[in-house]
Amino acid sequence: MPIKAITNEQLVANGFKPVEYKKQEGVFYAKTLKAADMPYFSEHVVDDMYVFDCDTIVVEVCPDGRVQLVDQDTHYVEEAVPVDSEEGRALLADAGFIFN
Repeated sequence: MPIKAITNEQLVANGFKPVEYKKQEGVFYAKTLKAADMPYFSEHVVDDMYVFDCDTIVVEVCPDGRVQLVDQDTHYVEEAVPVDSEEGRALLADAGFIFN
């Protein structure tokens, strides 16, 4: 069974806000939350030495169809992965995206 595409409307309904950046083409969809609000990230990345539960995390869907994670406090970055990959969907789910 093929994976159903995620729409911009679904992103917005799940708390992602459209963002445009100077010198970058297209609309990004970003959601900002605390590391503690992301169960998988909190359990597997937060170490209370470099990455903390209180860190501000941005999960962002890029115009090219990839999703990335950035810790705004420590500049920890996870490599962008395709939205419709297993990893991309897991990252969106960890950020609270509900798949219908």
